[in-house]
Amino acid sequence: MTASSDYLGPRPPRGEDLPYDDGEPMESERHREQMQLLIDTLRDAWRERWDYYVGGNMAVYFSETQAPGALEAYSLDVHRREYVALPKDERGAVECAPLGFRLGPHALPWKGLGGPWLRWIDAGGQPLDDASGRAERASERADREAERAQHEAERAQHEAERAQHEAERAQHEAARAEREAERAAKAEQELERLRALIAQRGD
Repeated sequence: MTASSDYLGPRPPRGEDLPYDDGEPMESERHREQMQLLIDTLRDAWRERWDYYVGGNMAVYFSETQAPGALEAYSLDVHRREYVALPKDERGAVECAPLGFRLGPHALPWKGLGGPWLRWIDAGGQPLDDASGRAERASERADREAERAQHEAERAQHEAERAQHEAERAQHEAARAEREAERAAKAEQELERLRALIAQRGD
C-alpha cells in the first residue's frame, strides 16, 4: 500500500488475489464485529483515497492463551524473513506506521456491546468512527447545539422581561416624580397666596 496519490509502482493486489480464509470459523459474534469495526472505520477514514485495500479474517487472530483485552502485534522483517513483535505504548497500543494510525484497545462500546474493542487511534488519541458513528456524533453535537440555543433563547427572553420590568419601573418613577412636582408647584402657589394675604392685612 502507498500513502501517495503519485505512486506509479505496481498496483496493490485485488481482494480475490489475497488469502481470504484461514480455514477456521470466527469464534463468536463479537470477533466478527471486531473485524468489521476495524474494516469499517479504516474505510471511512480513507473514504477519499483509492490506493489501498482493506480485508478481514486474514491477519487478526484470537488466542485463548492471550489475556482478554491484550494486544500482540507483529511486523514482517523482510530482511530476516521473520515476524517481529511491535512495541506497545503505555495504553497498550501499537503503531501502524504505513497507515498513519495506532491500533489498540479502547473502552467505547460498539453496536451495543461493551468494550474494550480494538480500535484505530488517530494522532489525537481518539478512536476512528465509521459513517454511522460520525452521524451519531453529529446528532449528539446538533442536540447539544439545540440545547445551547434553547438556553440562549430563554436567557434572552429573561433579559427582555427584565428590561420590560425596568422600563415599567422607570415609567412609574417618572409618573411619581411628575405628581410630586405638581404637588410641589401647588404648595408653592398656596404659599405665595398666603404671603400675599398676610401682606394685605398688614397694610
